[in-house]
Amino acid sequence: MPLIVITLLLASIIGGATSIAAQSALPGYALWHFKTGVNESMQSALIPDGRVQADFDIGIIEMRIQESEKINKDYQITDSVKSEVEKNIAEHANSALEQIIKLQKSGDYIDAADMASRLQAALAKYPASSLNLQNMVDTASKLSEEASEQAKIF
Repeated sequence: MPLIVITLLLASIIGGATSIAAQSALPGYALWHFKTGVNESMQSALIPDGRVQADFDIGIIEMRIQESEKINKDYQITDSVKSEVEKNIAEHANSALEQIIKLQKSGDYIDAADMASRLQAALAKYPASSLNLQNMVDTASKLSEEASEQAKIF
């Protein structure tokens, strides 16, 4: 029994320390995958759908853009790291778009317009070499316009 308790305690300490250390990891660094795959996934799972989830995803996109700018300033970003960053941005943009659509369907047009506008602004800051990201900017723009029009009606 004490061995199990000690093992669980050590695992918690090591896991917690890794999680804390990963928070400042940049793309391309060893702990970045822990940060994006464990820390952010757990945070996202605990956040309710709607505006709060969209806000979380947009915040992550903004953080990824800052991280990639920092890497580009200090080092030359490799194509594989750039691809990983773009994939992560795309995942969060898709999640935010899903939440915006849910907000619209529930009649929360003001929040939908606000989140779509923020998403559009965040994605526009990234020098998109990816056609997929450009399509997401266009989709966010369209959703923002639609939600704004609906908000005016109600």
